[in-house]
Amino acid sequence: MTVMLTNRARPAPAQISASNLPAPHLPAPNLPAPHLPAPNLPAQRLPTNTPLDYVPPESASLVSQLPEHLRTQHWYCDLHHAMFLILLSKGADALAAGNHRLSEYFIDTVTVYWLVHSLMEEESMAGARADGTLSAELVERHTKAHVMITKWWHSNILAPFKDGAEFAFVQANVVKFYYMVIKHIAEIDQVTFGVESGLTEREVSRMVKRLAESGLPLSPYMPGCGALLDVLAPYMSRRLSAQALQSGEGHVLGQLKLSDYSDRLWTGGKGSFRDIFVERYFAASDRIARTGKAA
Repeated sequence: MTVMLTNRARPAPAQISASNLPAPHLPAPNLPAPHLPAPNLPAQRLPTNTPLDYVPPESASLVSQLPEHLRTQHWYCDLHHAMFLILLSKGADALAAGNHRLSEYFIDTVTVYWLVHSLMEEESMAGARADGTLSAELVERHTKAHVMITKWWHSNILAPFKDGAEFAFVQANVVKFYYMVIKHIAEIDQVTFGVESGLTEREVSRMVKRLAESGLPLSPYMPGCGALLDVLAPYMSRRLSAQALQSGEGHVLGQLKLSDYSDRLWTGGKGSFRDIFVERYFAASDRIARTGKAA
């Protein structure tokens, strides 16, 4: 299906010049090393059947390079996962240094990136369900995990930080989220898209190609992220700085080419992020012109 999504009616954010925005890859020279889990640990496999917010007992600095065993061979997944490790490790450094501006930049960016990433993966899953290459049970498990992890991030990191919580408290939870991401990649992403999925190279390549042609924003620096957040998590979108949503163009989505798979990916709660996105935008018929096969 092809969908044209137009600008939502909302006040335009304040204009921010590019010179005021931090560079995507921010160095953290001279920041004190926080007391965080061991640098070589992510290259090993974490224990299974641990709580969602499990943190290994060792104490050192976080690693910002995606280990080999966490690489799925789904190009967009691996790119996003690598960026999460960089952003979270640098964010922990900024929190340890008490740098509010950098801390807010990293927390806001991860908030946007996680929702962009979740919707991206779920669009891949919808296409795979249409092709019959992923089971409904696996997709239910995966998409539910996206929602649960997002709620945890909001309750334990985004909201406390914006409400003025102690940096040490937020930093400790950033560490937990760092390992939450690693655990999710190892136990769910690898089974869905990666080396344990049973998918052929051709099937994974088809997923990547479809995403490249979908029109979805695939990084927090692309137009349309604000529109996605307004639909998927408005309670989080309202907490972000104007810079995080790339000024006015962040709330504009152009033409989207999505899978025509119409069943819900997660039958619990309000549904998966893709379920919510498709249902809410398709219901707004006065703002959406659709051509092709209906969802």
